[in-house]
Amino acid sequence: MLTILAIVGLSCSPPVTESAPTEDTGSAPANPLQGVWHIESVERVGPEGDRTPSPTYGSLVIFTEGYYSFANTYGETPRLPFEGSGDGTVEEKVAAFDTITVNTGTYEVDGSSLTTHPMAARYQSYAGGRGEYEWNVEGNTLQLTLKQEFLADGVASFGTDGSEWNFTLTRLE
Repeated sequence: MLTILAIVGLSCSPPVTESAPTEDTGSAPANPLQGVWHIESVERVGPEGDRTPSPTYGSLVIFTEGYYSFANTYGETPRLPFEGSGDGTVEEKVAAFDTITVNTGTYEVDGSSLTTHPMAARYQSYAGGRGEYEWNVEGNTLQLTLKQEFLADGVASFGTDGSEWNFTLTRLE
């Protein structure tokens, strides 16, 4: 289950994080992950190296000091408004649910490893779990690779077969 987040105001202290090494440019942030990002592309890499692009239509990923928020819409076609009153039918809501990933919480960095700890997520069972990523920032481009995802009960929900999700993001600010 690939999960993405909506930002939530949090009033607790952030966890201690460590920044990945960067070149000294004089203006680079202490943690180059911090900022607002847009997902440009998503690709699933299967255990045999097969690559499957996943169209993305709207996204926002935010990293602050110790907190993150991830939201992405995807599917074969862009999401359309509900017909009629705007509330949507049960069928429309189910279809829409399957085209968005949302999660938000805290994160920690250790070199090029990033671990997210979702506090709220589209899937209730993911809140309290974790995501394990590799990351790299070059200029205004962030490469994120989801290696494994674990539900709150510790069960791996993605990555046990060697599959990965590759995200290419562009810095908005």
